[in-house]
Amino acid sequence: MEAVLAAEPPAELPAELAAHVDEWIAGALERAAPLTFSEVRKGVQALSQRYVERRDPGDALASPAKRAAFAAYFAPLHLATAYGVASALPEHVFAGAQRIVDLGAGSGAAGAGVALALGSTTPVVALDRSGFALAEARRTHAVFGLRGEVQRAQLPLGIPKLARGEVAVLGWFLNECDEAARERVLGALERSLAAGARVLLLEPLAGRAVPWWDQVAARFATLGCASGSVRWTMQRPDFVARMDKAAHLDHRALGARVIAGPL
Repeated sequence: MEAVLAAEPPAELPAELAAHVDEWIAGALERAAPLTFSEVRKGVQALSQRYVERRDPGDALASPAKRAAFAAYFAPLHLATAYGVASALPEHVFAGAQRIVDLGAGSGAAGAGVALALGSTTPVVALDRSGFALAEARRTHAVFGLRGEVQRAQLPLGIPKLARGEVAVLGWFLNECDEAARERVLGALERSLAAGARVLLLEPLAGRAVPWWDQVAARFATLGCASGSVRWTMQRPDFVARMDKAAHLDHRALGARVIAGPL
């Protein structure tokens, strides 16, 4: 673990939060009916190959099984990771936070994880271009009792310039962008940092997914942000543990590359 974090992330979610995660997963599976566990497993394996092995450049939400895997399996992992990282960052990173802006929000997991780490009273807005993703983000906010809203935005063109009191959260978003789109996003973040906003950027540990990471980390270091990689053991929801075993995956440890700040 590198110096970007001030403490070790928690080894388990608080009991009440863990119960809400189970409720969230159950809701996603109910909406996926009549898909079977085996069909969802195939969706998990397909998305894992896409995200980790970069085999499939197609639409991550192209099939019911992939959508179910996205909402019931990957979203809880992303929420737990974002919660763990945000809980372990120096307190001053989020000092004075008045709004969390979840860019490329998907299910809203990353923004929700940060909001929950801050105590769930900080408003969070989820921006995404996908109607399915925004519907999931709206449900995420509701299940966890967050003061949330969703906005459709054609990112990266629709990225707003943030100001003091706002925190830009980007969870596993930049690795989905091509070079031109990534540059637009980074430029927007730089302008927001100059205006007094804060940034938390989370990306996969796998180097093949983020070959540009070192360059971006160095670029944001000039703006006062710290970067690092973190990996820690965290208790999994029961469904995630069962799916890990069935899909031959292992998420007993969570991890992410992190850029945060200014520190």
